[in-house]
Amino acid sequence: MKIKWINHAGFLLESGNIKLVSDPWIEGTAFDNGWKLLSPTLFDYNDFENVTHIWFSHEHPDHFSPANIKKIPLQFRAKITVIYQTTDDKKVVEFCRKVEFKEVIELPPSKWFALDTDFKVMNQNDRDGDSWLAIDTEGVSILNLNDVVSYQSDLELNRLKNQIGKIDILLTQFSYANWVGNQADTDYRKQCAKEKYIAAENQIRIFKPRYVIPFASFVWFCHEENYYMNHEANKIGDFHQWLKGQDVSSIVLYPNDVWTVGEPFDPEKAIQMYNQNYIDVENKTDLIHAESVDIETLKELAAKYIQRISSKNSLIIKQKLKKRALIYLTNWQKAFQLTLGGMREINKNIEDCDISLSSAALAYCFKFEWGGATLTVNGRFEKPKNGNFGHIENYFYIANLNNMGKSYSISRIIQNAKRRLREKLNV
Repeated sequence: MKIKWINHAGFLLESGNIKLVSDPWIEGTAFDNGWKLLSPTLFDYNDFENVTHIWFSHEHPDHFSPANIKKIPLQFRAKITVIYQTTDDKKVVEFCRKVEFKEVIELPPSKWFALDTDFKVMNQNDRDGDSWLAIDTEGVSILNLNDVVSYQSDLELNRLKNQIGKIDILLTQFSYANWVGNQADTDYRKQCAKEKYIAAENQIRIFKPRYVIPFASFVWFCHEENYYMNHEANKIGDFHQWLKGQDVSSIVLYPNDVWTVGEPFDPEKAIQMYNQNYIDVENKTDLIHAESVDIETLKELAAKYIQRISSKNSLIIKQKLKKRALIYLTNWQKAFQLTLGGMREINKNIEDCDISLSSAALAYCFKFEWGGATLTVNGRFEKPKNGNFGHIENYFYIANLNNMGKSYSISRIIQNAKRRLREKLNV
């Protein structure tokens, strides 16, 4: 059995007749030009020639990149089976069918599914739309936790362990992957970075894997509006040193590295190459810059946005969005309020607004139902000290529900209340 590293969260697992690729992000930016790959990808689109399966963990573009997928030669796609979580919206599976993959399988939640006589998988999504994948092949068990963050407590981790059994190889994040405070909030970012160590420590303590592959954090924040978030992010070399004290073997792979599972692997060369990549990021001067969007265009986009979420959700949306959201546009140095009636200019200082951001970042939020969720990942905004971010977050939350094929209704409120009660009672 071999694991060949592609990049970031992407790798090729070869076992018997199965050649399974997970989350291939080959090139380009992600999250509205907010992220770039830390290292160049050496895995080529022609390398999909002998791939039998692709698993996408979720719809985020650093895991599921439609632009990259379309570049896989059609004759190779025609021989590849896609496996994906069962979802309400069906967008990913419909896209994969449209681009003519051989087959698209929606995996049954939390049940083993055989891809071959000695290769079975289990998949389950979480409430944020991400999903994990467990693999059992050749007597080796692998858990790819990916971006799943809902398994935090010992209770949740033990439930997962009891569900999938023993774990030999654990793949887990090693740094933060979302907005982690305003530019001045260095201590908060350091705390968020530290929490990744705590999460990994808990996972190792519960699952007791033989090997840990740190991954899904090989990116950098590449926009002039979020570049500061690179400074406190965890680096793979430090994480590797920490893993060496956790009674596990740390497997750090650089793009195109191959590890024969079970054999010793020296990650020092990979770490040295990553260290050079970090130095390159620290010296970057060619950051991405976004052009301004004029105010009238923003008002039109806001009106269409409000119309979309109003039409897709019940009348109870008026209760959820009863508070106006106060927005400060940094490039225009003006404040606006967003309500169900649209967007209009108001006389407010930046400190009293709920969010401050560029007009380009706001335009992206209005154009796409996933725009607000993208913003909270790429971090191209700040929270003013006297504002209430929850006011604008409500608009993002509802649109993101719609993006996942769900709607905001009384039944969803009851469902969420029951979930919170279960979490509080630990049942």
